[in-house]
Amino acid sequence: QIMAVVSTLGSVAALVGLIFIFLLIFCILGMNLMGGQVLLNWSASLLELGADVFVQIPGDNLEIVPFPVQGRRGTIVASDFSNHSLRPWKVKIRYGELLLQELPMLDASGSLWAQSIDSAGINTPAIIGVMERDHFDDLYHAAIATFGILTISNWNFQMYNTTYHMGIGIFLYYCLLIVVGNWMLLNLFIAILIQGFAEEKQKKLQGQKALFAQKILEKLGGSTEEE
Repeated sequence: QIMAVVSTLGSVAALVGLIFIFLLIFCILGMNLMGGQVLLNWSASLLELGADVFVQIPGDNLEIVPFPVQGRRGTIVASDFSNHSLRPWKVKIRYGELLLQELPMLDASGSLWAQSIDSAGINTPAIIGVMERDHFDDLYHAAIATFGILTISNWNFQMYNTTYHMGIGIFLYYCLLIVVGNWMLLNLFIAILIQGFAEEKQKKLQGQKALFAQKILEKLGGSTEEE
């Protein structure tokens, strides 16, 4: 079996390269189509440590917002309901260190304390959206999300959620990725391996036949004509 795998390495390597290029194309396409738009239906109960969220900051003038919410992306890094009852969630804003002059509410680490949109008062940073675990906001998470769809891992839940925010047209992205990537490329990968095993089995069978024929000839070679 190991020899069968080794014998198909050439064909498999070319196909793996093709699958990698295919994933990269759909990864970048997903970032352009769904960047910042794979969100969970809003509920304050979704807020927890480590959650990726969008925060609306007073005085933040966003000129171009490619997301369905008017806010900055960040990650909840701490919570304190005792000392910060009005703003209990500490959010690390993405690239916040570069926005200190633009956003005075940020501390030296690029973080701020915020409240959920349901309870936020005037001039209070408000958390207005929670991101799906598999999203397309950066290359790392987009690659994981694309690979998950390719392997049919919870793809339907993600598709329904994305369709809810973007419309039925995004369904074509998932169809193309699954039909071409999973049904064609991955099945072709499996077919190459199966063919390699079949060829190796055939070679082994041919070798056994040749050895058996040689033994018969050797045995008959020492016999007389009468025998």
